[in-house]
Amino acid sequence: SRESLYVDPGSWVEALHPDDRASGVADYQSGLAAGQIEFIHRLVRPDGTVRWVETKNFAVCDDNGKVVRIASVGEDITARTQAEKALRASEALLQFRNNLVEATRELANPAEIMEVMCRMLGEYLHASRCAYADVEQDGEQVTILHDYTDGCASIVGHYRLSFFGALAVSSLRSGQTLNSSRTTGRICSTPSASRPSSSARS
Repeated sequence: SRESLYVDPGSWVEALHPDDRASGVADYQSGLAAGQIEFIHRLVRPDGTVRWVETKNFAVCDDNGKVVRIASVGEDITARTQAEKALRASEALLQFRNNLVEATRELANPAEIMEVMCRMLGEYLHASRCAYADVEQDGEQVTILHDYTDGCASIVGHYRLSFFGALAVSSLRSGQTLNSSRTTGRICSTPSASRPSSSARS
């Protein structure tokens, strides 16, 4: 708050997002030496919400040219930052789709196409595993034909859908994407618009 800054001018550091404190202090110090401080950082509000802020600081001098205080102007740029992030994500997705088309354009073998698609999708999502499976007519027998792995074992083979747990069964049968945590092994379901980590085709 403004009152806390008057009491302790350095208290603004505590409001910085923990991941931005080191860089924020460094930017402030380097800008102070240059006579002009401008940097973008995240602030954590008392209610826990995070906002992106662009801060500009400048020195206020007395008649003798001595710096008597540092004035600061901050602008909430959260909406702009989120829009820029969404635009970058959209551009990256478009580029990925174009790359996928080019990589599979000359391929005729479905198995080769799926192998390339699994690898490229896994790399694009930075996933530990990306798999493609056929589900038999009984809706229970599953054959994982191809998978991309990064630091984990392949799961290519034949399975019963129930092997993956009740949540996996209900999620896939209701058309939801199945996300599996790499670190905890916990499986959670999310709407189909979310990023996929595995897929099934009937």
